[in-house]
Amino acid sequence: MDTVLANRNSDSPSVEVTTAHNLFAAPIVILYLLSFVSGFSIGVFNPMISTLMKMQGVSDIGIGVNSTIYFATLAVAALILPRFLSNQTYRMQIVAGLIITASSALLYPQLSDYASWCLLRFLMGIGISLYMVNGQTLLNTLAWQEKRSAINGLYTLSFGVGFGLGPVVGAYLFEINALLAFASGAMLLSFVAIACLRLLPAFQSQSVERHDHSVFWVICLALFAIFAYGFAEATLVSIFPLFLLALDAKVEQMGIVFGAFTLGSLLFVYPLTRLSDKIGVEKVLRGILVSGAVLAILLSAQQQLSILFYSIAFLSGAAIGCVYPLAMSYTGSRLRHLKLQSGMSLLTMAFAFGCAAGPVISSIVIGFFNIHHVFTATAVLLLVSFFLSFTFKPQSAKA
Repeated sequence: MDTVLANRNSDSPSVEVTTAHNLFAAPIVILYLLSFVSGFSIGVFNPMISTLMKMQGVSDIGIGVNSTIYFATLAVAALILPRFLSNQTYRMQIVAGLIITASSALLYPQLSDYASWCLLRFLMGIGISLYMVNGQTLLNTLAWQEKRSAINGLYTLSFGVGFGLGPVVGAYLFEINALLAFASGAMLLSFVAIACLRLLPAFQSQSVERHDHSVFWVICLALFAIFAYGFAEATLVSIFPLFLLALDAKVEQMGIVFGAFTLGSLLFVYPLTRLSDKIGVEKVLRGILVSGAVLAILLSAQQQLSILFYSIAFLSGAAIGCVYPLAMSYTGSRLRHLKLQSGMSLLTMAFAFGCAAGPVISSIVIGFFNIHHVFTATAVLLLVSFFLSFTFKPQSAKA
């Protein structure tokens, strides 16, 4: 068993914390729980926020601006906050992020002016950034190298299950009372905050110096891949429904398509990440990048809903859904603990920028060509990431 040193605070002695050879070591399980609740709450908050604002007469542009504030804050906070909070443990930063997000969510349905909603979305971006960056940093600090990808895969699987359940539960509770829907996510976030405070090891956050430029080049492949992933996910959620409508899809058929995406991702994320632990994360990442690009093109070329269409959607979810955990594993394996938080910050920033850029750029591409080019930009980004894997040789320049 390997051990590493963690400082509980600046004036206390160091303590030894055992790294996780076990996929279900106690601290790792708490981080899986954090990921599940994070996915659940985002699955509740994001669609319910849009629904609430629409019911209050906010225009589509206003809703879009509110969403952009959230993603922009998530990206910028991921890059900036670690510089100012390096004297705090990862655990305390996670707890602070959970509390900020839960408090903001509880206030959202109780306020009715647009400016307050934008402020709360700004705060939610900060909160989610805190627990995303530090949760992923702590996960990869604890993870044993030989099981790093599998641990990241289970972490992502937990998020996916929560994200899938969130909109279903949220919509049901929203029908009863809007506050009840938001409170469900806030209560779970608060519960996890208590669990993290009691059960997570107190690793001292590393001082984040101005080495982000060197870190960028070491994990360049992961950053481009995670940008493409965010781009694809946001395009799927916001623009792909327009493609389905163009094929005269009914609501229940849309549900089947999105269910196929989700099922493919959930079923394949662990086997593929486990495979990457055996043959190498870079090899598997290359495979899913090129597979995702080909499948995205095939899917958008379909002229009607059919068994083939649903099958391609299932396989697309399997490929693209594995990009996130493999990018995290790639980053964790390439960076030493001193620079790991910088790497996870850049990863979160790239993901957020991808989410923000996806709907805009995909809409522009569709405008120039037609609706069947809904995933053309996504395919190009996935292929660029694939070719980058042959250009950069990070193993000879480990940070």
